[in-house]
Parts: sequence; C-alpha cells; structure tokens
Amino acid sequence: MPSRPFDEMSDENVHATHDDVQTRPCDNPECSQRLTWSGNRGRPPLFCSANCRKRALYAAASLVQRIEVRHLALAGDLTYRREREIRSELARLEWLLSAYPVSARG
Repeated sequence: MPSRPFDEMSDENVHATHDDVQTRPCDNPECSQRLTWSGNRGRPPLFCSANCRKRALYAAASLVQRIEVRHLALAGDLTYRREREIRSELARLEWLLSAYPVSARG
C-alpha cells in the first residue's frame, strides 16, 4: 500500500478533544481552592500557593513523625491494653496521612 504524504492524511481517527482550561483541586486536603491550568506550557500546579504547599508539607511531616514515634513505642515492653491503644492511634494517623498525596509528603 503506498503511503500518503502527511498533508493528505485525514483526522478521521482522532477523537480526542482538549479543553482550553483544566481545573483540579489543590493537593492540600485542608484547602478548598480549585487550580486552573491552560494546558499550553509547563506542568499543572499542584498547590494553589506557596503557603498552601508549605502548610501541607508541614502537616504531612508532622503526621509521619508521630507515626514513627508510635512505631518506636511498640518496640518496648507493653501491656496488651497499651499496645492496642498505640495500634489504634497508628491506624488513625496512617488514615489521616492517606489524605495527603505523594506530592505533599515530601
């Protein structure tokens, strides 16, 4: 089959459309701002502002630190009741951390 020049190729198989403006929520779970991106150049923003990014990084780092402290506490000699309390607290902290995307965890 002879190939056609690029100018003569039709767009009949191309069904994708691209919106001019795309929106998405900020990566900080505590923020309710929506981010807009024109899609022209560069990558889309993850946070609405530098302060919002810093707050998300700080909150996620704080949760990670609290989780590490609980893991260290489990290594000691504990009663059954205290171990259950720590494991329950660990589950809650890990659940809270799961709300933060990887971009906010640093």
